[in-house]
Amino acid sequence: MNDFKNNVEKYMALINRKELVSPGPRILFMGIHGSGVHTQMNLINKNYKISRVDLTADLLALLKREKEERKRERELKRGFKPKEFDDEGEEVPDPEIEEDPEDFDIRAHEIDCLKRVLEQHNEILINANQFDLEEGLI
Repeated sequence: MNDFKNNVEKYMALINRKELVSPGPRILFMGIHGSGVHTQMNLINKNYKISRVDLTADLLALLKREKEERKRERELKRGFKPKEFDDEGEEVPDPEIEEDPEDFDIRAHEIDCLKRVLEQHNEILINANQFDLEEGLI
């Protein structure tokens, strides 16, 4: 470490400075209802052309798509099985298909999905308000 501190130029000469690109801004907005979060995001978007991301909607949509994909994969692996119906004629959900296996790490999956949502944009304004999110929606 001391070698680097004493000879910074020696190490910096190895880096092609033209290839270095600084990342765009990622600005996270949060606030209570009526605090002007959307207004501020609109102003910055209008003046600086930075794209907006509704983190809750985008993340929930991705998680829902992924869950449906996992359910479909489980259904295809199991093979055809006739649907079961209750006394009222409504379909009885199959827990083997509907629920993820116990060894599935939902937290790691949610973190991965969040990273994928954020990586889609170089410069973003993030609306991170999640006041109306129902418990267990994910």
